[in-house]
Amino acid sequence: MTTYEEDKAWGKEQEKLMFRPLRRFFGKALVHNDDFFAPWDFEDSQTAIEMKSRKHMSFDYGEVMIKSLKVERCELEARDCFLVFKFIDRLCYIEYNKEQFAHYRKRLMTIKSRVDKVEKPEWRTFIPLAHLKTLETFPIECLILDDI
Repeated sequence: MTTYEEDKAWGKEQEKLMFRPLRRFFGKALVHNDDFFAPWDFEDSQTAIEMKSRKHMSFDYGEVMIKSLKVERCELEARDCFLVFKFIDRLCYIEYNKEQFAHYRKRLMTIKSRVDKVEKPEWRTFIPLAHLKTLETFPIECLILDDI
């Protein structure tokens, strides 16, 4: 397990690394909000983007999980809203659609993924991996598997 500060720093580094591919797809006007408390990770006058980085392969799970508050924020947004997921092997996105997201599974849960932070129960939305579109794939030179 990692600390909250380690995870936050790693996530911010992933945002910086993915800025160029995101600008190629969403347009040159896109800016990266480096402020941790900014409402969106990337935005321009027509687009709002929340990016989540995951430390696993995209095919490891059938769904990707995100805090439901981040999804609900899309509902209030007048601009086009996208959720972007950076996995080890690819960069994916889904555009927010109220009707589509209404069918996604939601669950109240506590995540115990950090050694130094007690998470409170929060609603999570589970997005089927098949609903994500790929922006870019990353070569995997070598996979190190745990001893079986």
